[in-house]
Amino acid sequence: MEEIYHKKNINYVFGRELFVDKIEYNDYELKIFLDNENIKLQLFFTYIFSFRIIDEGCFLKTLNEQNLTIGLYCSCKSNYLSWFHEQSSNIYLDDPQLKHYVLATQNEIIEIITQWEPDLKIL
Repeated sequence: MEEIYHKKNINYVFGRELFVDKIEYNDYELKIFLDNENIKLQLFFTYIFSFRIIDEGCFLKTLNEQNLTIGLYCSCKSNYLSWFHEQSSNIYLDDPQLKHYVLATQNEIIEIITQWEPDLKIL
């Protein structure tokens, strides 16, 4: 399957480096606290269906194929979404709001499947 990722506009605040400081997950809500030398941020996702974290050094195939750099990306067509649809017996297959977000940081790749865009808060 050809995967398609689109970079989100919030990347202007990230700069060249971005690190995960802390992750909180509770009741279908995911908060990701991020920082670099200039700024502290919080990405807040609600109604999470699935998420996973992988070391960026183990995500090389997708990073290279999609030319992903530090930032937040969104996809409506990915292997992770295909896996999710298969595991959920396709009950969300026709949901146009279901999206796969990829947060690429200096050391981690965090993937999130949700129906809602994340909120970004500068701390």
